[in-house]
Amino acid sequence: MVHGAEDLRIDTGEAVISVTRLGSGPAVLLLHGFPQTKLMWRDIAPQLAERFTVICADLRGYGDSSTPPSDADHVAYSKRAMARDMVSVMAQLGFVRFSIAGHDRGGRVAYRTALDHPGRVDALAVLDVLPVDAVWDRADDRLTLGFWPWSLLAQPEPLPERLIAGAPDAVTGDAFSGAWGSPAGTFGEQVRAAYTAALSDPARIHAICEEYRAAAGIDRDHDAADRAAGRVITCPVLVLWSASGPLGSWYHHDGGPLALWRQVAPDVTGAPVHGGHFFPEEQPAAIAATLTGFFARTLNHRALPPPAAESVRAGGEPAARVSTRRISVRGAVSGRPVAGARRLSGVSEVAQPWAENWPPGARSPGAGADSSGFGAVTDRCGVGAKLAAERPAGSP
Repeated sequence: MVHGAEDLRIDTGEAVISVTRLGSGPAVLLLHGFPQTKLMWRDIAPQLAERFTVICADLRGYGDSSTPPSDADHVAYSKRAMARDMVSVMAQLGFVRFSIAGHDRGGRVAYRTALDHPGRVDALAVLDVLPVDAVWDRADDRLTLGFWPWSLLAQPEPLPERLIAGAPDAVTGDAFSGAWGSPAGTFGEQVRAAYTAALSDPARIHAICEEYRAAAGIDRDHDAADRAAGRVITCPVLVLWSASGPLGSWYHHDGGPLALWRQVAPDVTGAPVHGGHFFPEEQPAAIAATLTGFFARTLNHRALPPPAAESVRAGGEPAARVSTRRISVRGAVSGRPVAGARRLSGVSEVAQPWAENWPPGARSPGAGADSSGFGAVTDRCGVGAKLAAERPAGSP
């Protein structure tokens, strides 16, 4: 049962991250992709919250999170910097250990968190994504034309910034038209408007382009350095990808997505999902059930009491406690202050039903109330039997 949700803004010392928290129990962090915000989890989070404390976060530069300044090396928008944000957020919310699910760009922040902070992450789920270096090392005309944000948004400023600012609705219109594999009807008018609004602010447009520039440079370097040093993801990893999308067809010569992920993580299971790139919004009930079943096998989270929350330095070591006086409440989409905020353990928060955190009519057409069984639900999107078949011998 969902007891309500709180919208928070948490200062990590490097950025101010907008999060929505709901549920109780072990912690699960959900990270969105492009051109989305934490709104993408609107139908999945309440189902996960029946068993977990769910934290939906806007990545720095996206949604209602802040837009830190950057420089020529784009390090401020590297996945490493974004991972530090998430570790600090979770520590301040009282969770020294947690699980993560990330879609698209959020999936890359999620796996970088698991690599850089292995003692913090219990389980990792990556949705329709491959490691940054694996993508660039195999890049060809298909990537340039099919995944145009990778090349276009990584161009030197101000070209991509000016193009997006001139027509942000063209970006969301292309992504949600069916061109990325998900039916246009998956996204209602309110959801489209919210995603377009989040892509209309010049500071955020620049920050998003900086994140893509980081992916073309420093993120790739970080991945290569990990491979050279033999560093791998030590927690269990679940990989889900669109059966009809590029990950399902472009990498056959490399053994497919599971083989590529097993180069950087020894404990990988996964399967293709019926749906396009935005399959979490197409089939939220099925994906929520799949994630619940996966995360339930790693229930060794340890929650710290909120007063003991800590921030994290760049090297992953605890730093001085961040003042909670700089944490305030904002709306989940609009960024406006939320009426009825109250103070609890030094963190500003507001309790309200989950549905009230999103725009009216934001519920996905595919959202359903059926979460009665892991296998029964996941088989609707072609995941259940595949996961069993792909699980390595001896894995849980």
